[in-house]
Amino acid sequence: MEADGRAQSQYYQTIAREFFRRRGAPFFLSPKDVALIARWEKMRVPLDAVLEGMETAFENFRKGGRSAKVLSLGFCEGQVMKAFGRHAERKAGGARKTVSRDEKKRKLIREIERFLGAVPPGFEDLRASFERALVLIRTAGAGEEELERLDDGVDEALWRGASPEEKEDLRRDTAAEFAGKRGLDLEEVLRTRLAKALRDRHKVPYVSLFYY
Repeated sequence: MEADGRAQSQYYQTIAREFFRRRGAPFFLSPKDVALIARWEKMRVPLDAVLEGMETAFENFRKGGRSAKVLSLGFCEGQVMKAFGRHAERKAGGARKTVSRDEKKRKLIREIERFLGAVPPGFEDLRASFERALVLIRTAGAGEEELERLDDGVDEALWRGASPEEKEDLRRDTAAEFAGKRGLDLEEVLRTRLAKALRDRHKVPYVSLFYY
């Protein structure tokens, strides 16, 4: 039990320390932040996945030149869940193995070709983004930055194309879960959750190699 307590303390302290380092002052966690960490721990979200998602969330936020001091830990939830999903996929099927960049590219090409071969009704406006991604992936020396931008653009298009009912249902659930959060945080979590839900439902692949 004592060892379990030390492990729990390290989990909390590491997340808090890294969150404060990225956000800056104020150096405290709200009760809802603490509850969120407890939920991640209960879900057995690995510390590496939490830190990975946190880093991505802050990087995306700072691209707009905004101050991160207003952010709560809830702002990072969407990216933490994405990182957790990738971690789970990597572990699926037994022992973890290293996947080469070429293998990732081949898998991603297959996923994009599958999507382009049968674009779901209502998603035709995504075709140009996936065709561009296919060109980039097949180009020697192509970097990840534009692929990540394309993924962000797909998420944005999914948000714009979602029905008011879909948005409202998820907004209600998110608002109840994160009552008291600043509107900016709530909106970011809502957008991330909706995009992931629509990608899963309609089998819309990610185009960044990071997901493969």
